[in-house]
Amino acid sequence: MGQQYSVETLTASDESDGGKYWSSFEPYPSKVGGRKLAYLGLLNGGGPKAGEKCIVKVLKNGIGTYADWNCDLKKARAARDMAKTFGVEMKDRDIDAHFNFIIPILAEIDEVSMFTCMNVVMRKPRKKFHEFELVSIEPYLDGKFELFEFGSSSHYNAVVAHAFSHYTWLKSRGEFVITGLKGVQQLNKYNLTIPTIHSRSQKFVHTDKGYKGIEDFFSTHRCNDLCRVWPRPDNVLQRPKLSNSEIDMMSLQLQNMAEIQPKGAAPAAMRMSVSDMYLMRNYPIRTGSHQDSRNCACSYFGLQCSHKHHPVSMVMCTTRSALENDVFL
Repeated sequence: MGQQYSVETLTASDESDGGKYWSSFEPYPSKVGGRKLAYLGLLNGGGPKAGEKCIVKVLKNGIGTYADWNCDLKKARAARDMAKTFGVEMKDRDIDAHFNFIIPILAEIDEVSMFTCMNVVMRKPRKKFHEFELVSIEPYLDGKFELFEFGSSSHYNAVVAHAFSHYTWLKSRGEFVITGLKGVQQLNKYNLTIPTIHSRSQKFVHTDKGYKGIEDFFSTHRCNDLCRVWPRPDNVLQRPKLSNSEIDMMSLQLQNMAEIQPKGAAPAAMRMSVSDMYLMRNYPIRTGSHQDSRNCACSYFGLQCSHKHHPVSMVMCTTRSALENDVFL
């Protein structure tokens, strides 16, 4: 890359391919962010990525530790897991879109040369590295780096990205929403860096704005053909708030009781896709079925019900007392 590498890391494992790599990287940052500095480097070691360019990220201030980087790992893993099931859902609808979220490698600094003076010459931020300081290593994404958002990317890419964000809220049962998808598109595959996640408990710290972040996303999200049939929090919030004795409507879970089939229906009728999912409480529900659409989850979420039959897997139980009294609400 035309530059002499002056900093090296110890070997660390890459959970995405099982390889073991160490990185050597340039003494001055290629990009400067609010909390992090990014350095251009090279992956070395044993694995399919050996010899490829990489990006090494370090904390702008202070010495990086596992506590500093674990949040990035959690976000990347959560996004990766959501992307897998989203890909299956899209494939079932003949839409070929694969989201690949990068899982960073966390490695400790091994050797540091005296080239930090180059930062002064190049007018770059000075960063004094320390041995055993923890850094994050990510693959270098070759191609057009873009934010997959309306106005910043193609309309199709933005539609798929927004549907994915909506899906993460639905699949997590309202616990969080994944936004800020950015990276490089290669045909139908999207290689993405660590996203932003807003969670009700704000467990993803830093950029996690909590429930306000979830509300902010849905305040601008316009459902498209991929997600229009899915519930959304502003549908739920039109309902009266439940008392403390009632369950939290955002923690409702899907009761997928595949063994219960409507009379005369084929088994395939019970194979629910995400399009049919409703957020239901994970309580044991007795078998049975109900014809009254007022008992359907659609009613609870303020949605128009189009179901002709209501097995208990689609019946909303809103209180513990309802379950105890065999009442389906």
